[in-house]
Formats: sequence, structure tokens, C-alpha cells
Amino acid sequence: MRSRQFATELEPLTVQELRQAGLELPGLESITVEVAHSGGRKRHVPAPQQDRWRARACQHAPSGPGEPAVLIDIWDEVCVRCRPGLALTPGQAATWHVACQVVHFDAELGRRSSDTSPRTWLGYARALAAAPWHLTSKVVERLDQIDGALADDRDALAHGWQACLTRWEDFLSDYGACAPAVGTATAASAACEKVAGHPRLHQQGETLARIVGAADTWGRPYRLAGLVLEAWKVARSRGGDAAASRDSAISIAGRQLAGRPVRDVSLLPRPSHTPYQGECSVAAWAEREFDHVWREIVAGWIDLLEDAYQPGEGEAAAEQLILVGCFPLTRDRDRDLSYLSQFPQRGRAVPAGHRPIENEWGVAGQERCEAVVLQVPQSAARHAVQLTEHDPRQDITLGPVVAAGDVPAADQILDLLRTAYPYLPEDVHGDGARPRPTQTVLRARADLRPRHDNVIALRPDEDARSSLYDQAHAFREGRQRWVPDDTAAATQATRALTALLDKLYHAPPVEVTVETGRRPATGLHRLTGTLLHFDDKARTLELAPDGDHDPLIIPLHRIVAVTGAPEPHPQHSHLGGGARQLGWSDYEPAPQTW
Repeated sequence: MRSRQFATELEPLTVQELRQAGLELPGLESITVEVAHSGGRKRHVPAPQQDRWRARACQHAPSGPGEPAVLIDIWDEVCVRCRPGLALTPGQAATWHVACQVVHFDAELGRRSSDTSPRTWLGYARALAAAPWHLTSKVVERLDQIDGALADDRDALAHGWQACLTRWEDFLSDYGACAPAVGTATAASAACEKVAGHPRLHQQGETLARIVGAADTWGRPYRLAGLVLEAWKVARSRGGDAAASRDSAISIAGRQLAGRPVRDVSLLPRPSHTPYQGECSVAAWAEREFDHVWREIVAGWIDLLEDAYQPGEGEAAAEQLILVGCFPLTRDRDRDLSYLSQFPQRGRAVPAGHRPIENEWGVAGQERCEAVVLQVPQSAARHAVQLTEHDPRQDITLGPVVAAGDVPAADQILDLLRTAYPYLPEDVHGDGARPRPTQTVLRARADLRPRHDNVIALRPDEDARSSLYDQAHAFREGRQRWVPDDTAAATQATRALTALLDKLYHAPPVEVTVETGRRPATGLHRLTGTLLHFDDKARTLELAPDGDHDPLIIPLHRIVAVTGAPEPHPQHSHLGGGARQLGWSDYEPAPQTW
């Protein structure tokens, strides 16, 4: 696939940013590239006239020789389209990328450290999601590519990266210490769940709404009871006492009702709570009466909450594994669950597709989400299950109970992760040194091969150039599938797939039918994602699961078939009621058609 040539592009970087991050990299700051002017202010990478189309060169790039210039000094002057064509060695590109990562996360840490907003578990979860730990393996891989004249820069970057990780760890530790206790958050949420079903809240809340009108000018109903409960819960979860939480809830309710005229005087209580004091109209007296009524009602709701609030209830020494199916807990709807982010994660994070980015206007795009296993107190596990029992956008699965402080067995963690994503690299490691396809895979392949009308030809006609392009287009649209041979060596089938992918300009979205699980207890599932690379010598396929996740390496002996999976049109990406797209499904054999 030709797009792999242009998959990597350098990020902006300046000497001032390096100094602010505490980096001095003489080798990187002296990297020179060959660029040239073509009459304007921008600099371009020279491109030979005969190779201009093949190299996707900029239309303004000169064909003659260029002149050397220090890259970090002229970065802003280089044409955006010419930047991917800058002639850098792998070591120079790796040095630039790692330096950009250190600068980015150092600046992000500075912004979060200077934030003076109250410390909450939701803020902690968002800071944890922005931390650089998930990139450590990629940074180490790039550092290994640096050698020669940039060896000193490599050592400085390794030290700078480690120092950045340490600063982030200290910041999150201090942040978590300032956040409210776990028992406070769970007790406040449990109290709201208990009081929310009280009939007095619904009856009195409906009465208040009818007094000032059933809805605002936008047609949205007033839900004062829910607003009061949420305001009290937030205040209590932040460690506020009873008086502060009461004042916060009443203040927010007052802002919601401010300026709302009384529409129905007959709904005010009789006898009245406030005497007539010479108001000029009945409406003026009704405003004062209503102000007294709603404050009295809201205070009664808060009394119910305080009676149900029991911090520390249910604390136990035992801990339990839970699978959080939609992680990180950074959305506004995750406020009650965000305290779970402080507990240790066990095992790897597995792909969980993507989820919609929601705001007050609706859906504003998609973001990746993962599934992780956390080891939490049993009370927190029960609380998380109760909160998400009727929430289709979050899945909490209970795992085995473990003693407090003990590390669970690897099999317990993997069993939970398989319920979120069926294909795990750990399962493939147990296939042996020279693995072969199982009978399950062989039978599934045999069921697909007789359909010659929708299976890619294993021996395409070399002279029929147009037919190969048509076949590649049909594969991309999902009208044809590729089924590997059952032999252990390179075959006509692998060469046919390599030739087909070479005709596709971009990495195609595909659906891969694979064998999942640990042998012999295996099954078949369909994984969707982007086919990044097919290595016919190593007999592996590189798949990036849906949601922009890290690539998976799938060996050919576990693959049943590969077919294209056309992406939905962007204007329809919001459909589905805001549900998550998991990126996998169970395998169902196609019905026999012959």
C-alpha cells in the first residue's frame, strides 16, 4: 500500500520549546536538510521533474539543486506539502519525534499544574488519560533507532523522558491526595440513588414546575429535583460538609429559578407562608411566597439526602477485579465512576472500539475507548455495578474476589479481557514455535472456498492489468474476500493478496475472521479495523482495530478470511443513538448458496 511511504510526518519543534523542557540536543539542533526557494517566502524540497508525480511533490518545488539549512531554524518556512519529503535518516527522524513527545507532555503537565480549579476525581481521570505512560514502548523503540552522531542526544532524551514520567507520577499522586476520599464519593452517589425514587421529590418537583410553567422558552422541562441532587452530590463528593453542600444546592436551585414569574397562583400552598406586606400587586406577593416555598421544599430534599448519606458504609478488606468496558472515565457522564481511575490497572488495555464525543449540542465526533481490568474494593465494585445497571454506554463486569494487596493470577485477568475483546496476543504466544491451523480454521476456510464468484482468484492473469484493479476495488468494497492457503510456506494466495494490496492507494478498512482464545478452547470472531501491512514472508497481518488503536499482529495460521469493510459516510457517523462501536462481532457462517 503506497500510503505507508507518507505515514510519518514531523511535528513542529523550536529551540525555545526544547529549553523550556530542559533539553539540550546539539545533534538535533544541527540537523541540516536540502531546501530551495521558488520565488516566495516558503522553502521547498527539490524534486526531479521526471519523478514529481510519483513522489507526490509539491507543485512549487524546484527541480534544481537546493542549499543546506538547519531544520529546526527553518521549520516554519518549509512548505507544509514538502515536509513529508524532507530527507532525514531513521535516527534523525526518531530523535525529532522523541523530542517532540517530551516537549508536548512537559507543556501539558505545566498547564495542568497551573490549573486552580477544585480537585475532583473526574479531573484526576482526565489528567491520567493525558499522561504519557501509554507511549513509553514507542519511545523506547524510537530511542533504539538513534545511534552514531546522535548518541549523546539519545542519552539526553532517555533521561528527559524518564524525568517527564516521574514528574507526571508526582503530579497525579499529589492530585489524588487532594481529591475527596473514595468512601465520600460512593456514599454521596448511593444516597442520591436511594432518594431519587422518593415519591415526595416527584410530586413536589412537578408542583414547582407547574407554578412557574412546565417548560422554558426552549421547550425543555424544569427538573429541579435532579438538579438539586446533582449539586448536593458534587459538593459532598468534593469533601464538603453538610452546611456547605446545602448552601451549594440551594444556590444552584436559586439560579435555575431566578427570574421565573409565577404562572399559576392557585398552586401555591394554603394557608400561605408569608403575610401580605403592602405589595402593589398579587404578582409581587406571589413572587415572595414562591421564593419561600421552593426554599422550604429544597431544604426538605436535602434533609432526605443527609439522612441517607452514610460515608464509610460497606468498607471491606477484600478487593475484587472489575472490567470497565469503556475507559478512560473522562466524560461528564462518568463523574460518579471517575474515582475508579485511582485503582491499579491489571494487565493490558484492550481495544473497545470508539465512542461518540457528546456535548450539549449532540455528538461532536468519535474518540477511542479501551477496556481495562481494575482491582478495587468490593464496595466500589458493587457501587459501580449499581450505577451502570441501566446504562447502555458503559459496561462493568465483576471478576473474582482477591485479598487486599494481592496480585491476581494472569488467567483471571485474561478471562475478563476476553469478554471485552476476543483476540489477545497472549493467546497466540501459546501456539508453539511452528504453529499450524486448527481443524476449526481449516473447516471454516473450506466452507468459504467453493464460492468462486466472491473469493479472490489465487492465480490472476498477469496480462489483465485492469482486472487486478477491478478486483482490488471489489475487495475494498467488501464484494470479494481473501482466503489463505493451508500450507505453511508462501503460496499463490499470499502473493495474490500482496499484488492486490499494492493496487490500493490507502490502507483499506477490513473485516478479518480470526481464531480467538487459547488452544484448544478457541472460537471464531470477526475483527474490524484498518489493514496496515501484510508480510508474506513472516506470514503476519498488521491490523489497527477500529477506534485508532495500537496495531495487532495476527499470524496467518489464525486467519480464516479477509474482506473489505467500507467505512460509513461521515454524515451518518452519529447514528446509532450514541452507542459504542465495539470493533468485533461473533462469526456466523454464510448460508450455503450452491
